[in-house]
Amino acid sequence: MMISGFTIRSFGRTPLLETIGKYYHSTGRVLVVVQLAGGNDGLNTIIPFGMSQYYNTRPTLGIPQNEVLALNSVMGLHPSLGPLVPLLNDGKVTIVQGVGYANPNRSHFRSTDIWFTATDSEVTETTGWLGRDLSYNYPDYPGVLTPYPLALQIGGYPSLGLQGANGGMGVTITDPNQFYQLIIGTVGFVDDPPPNTPAGAELLYLRTIEQEAIQYATVIKNAADHATNQTTYPNTSLAAQMAIVARLIAGGLQCPIYMVSQGGFDTHATQLGRHATLLSELAGAIAAFQTDLGLLNVTDNVIGMTFSEFGRRIAENGSAGTDHGTSAPQFLFGTKVVGGLYGTSPDFTRLDATGDFIFDIDFRQLYATVLGAWFGAPETELQTVLFRHFDQLPIIQSPTHVGESDQPVTFSLKQNYPNPFNPTTIIRYEIPVESFITLTVYNELGQEVRELHRGVQARGRYISLFDASGLASGVYFCRMTAGGFVDTKKMLFVK
Repeated sequence: MMISGFTIRSFGRTPLLETIGKYYHSTGRVLVVVQLAGGNDGLNTIIPFGMSQYYNTRPTLGIPQNEVLALNSVMGLHPSLGPLVPLLNDGKVTIVQGVGYANPNRSHFRSTDIWFTATDSEVTETTGWLGRDLSYNYPDYPGVLTPYPLALQIGGYPSLGLQGANGGMGVTITDPNQFYQLIIGTVGFVDDPPPNTPAGAELLYLRTIEQEAIQYATVIKNAADHATNQTTYPNTSLAAQMAIVARLIAGGLQCPIYMVSQGGFDTHATQLGRHATLLSELAGAIAAFQTDLGLLNVTDNVIGMTFSEFGRRIAENGSAGTDHGTSAPQFLFGTKVVGGLYGTSPDFTRLDATGDFIFDIDFRQLYATVLGAWFGAPETELQTVLFRHFDQLPIIQSPTHVGESDQPVTFSLKQNYPNPFNPTTIIRYEIPVESFITLTVYNELGQEVRELHRGVQARGRYISLFDASGLASGVYFCRMTAGGFVDTKKMLFVK
């Protein structure tokens, strides 16, 4: 076996081989984190156009009903998010409503730190949630380098979210070619030991980072050279960042974490036009990215997630803008998310002391879901990284690569979650052999109200979203049939 020109004896156990072996036993999945910096106005992103309170509190900023892209009879998308509609129709976008945390902080810097470190609002921490997870799985890094970078941040300053126990767990670049040209002119790693002093320890750290950058410059450049974007991206900063990410993934860079960002969401004044432009840039970048991944044949290995440090206040201010608020909706996107609208719609009767929304879903539930459902992290790892248990959300499909022993062996219809629900709930079911499946929802009178699926499906585990918007509160029944198998689950819809 040859690695970088060095012969390694078969079965020889070395730290290098152990590191490579561990790395290539990873899931092969990728997470793209999209930061919406400045505090995105969630109320004008996912719009409660069916609620009069929305227009009462936003006489100037309220988006007219006839312009909203309806998701159901109450909630809809900002018209600038039109490029996301085909993805939503294909089940490739999940909108999680009411995401935040207890005792919210309205400082940009502090709230951003809270999201990056995954802590309670009164707790400070010097490591980030992704950095801690990478440190958990690669405790010797950066002393023992992996063949590929563990995380890549496109542009900006190194993120606190990627800080691990031993320092930064990621590499920050602007462009693969510029990064390579910058690093290739440096001298190699110096072998002479530094002095055993505090200054010597700092020098050793700098040399280690230099060695890391030199090694990763080549593999990043090689990956970029092995793929070409297959679609035209919008001419925006965010789209350019995501084009780089798609190219590196398709080029074979085995990097599990990418971070990109879009700024400008601090819309205190003249918000309408600015916010519409920002949302258009966001939707255009995501739509182009998903198209590109599909054409590059890597779409099933990638999901994306947005986050913003807070939402905006419910009421508009006197400058035709909005001020710092609390919870807001966040997006997940990819072919392996459970598409649709998840969580409780805005409740104008349930507000905090300042008159703003109280969160329904802790942002760390999103993190637990991504690490657990997507990357396969066990509960012990999740509690180490997030400091305590957080319930995962049923918004990511079962893993793509499932071993034969993990495949279902019987037909099964699971109880929906959440239950009771308003207005959406998740229905899971399992199929042991390829079968013709029907999944249908009935009301108490036995009348069919929704057919969720009809057709042949392969062996596996499946998830379906039931949206009861427009239906009356009450008891409903989900019925699954597959050949001789029939099962029914009772569901309660409460407005």
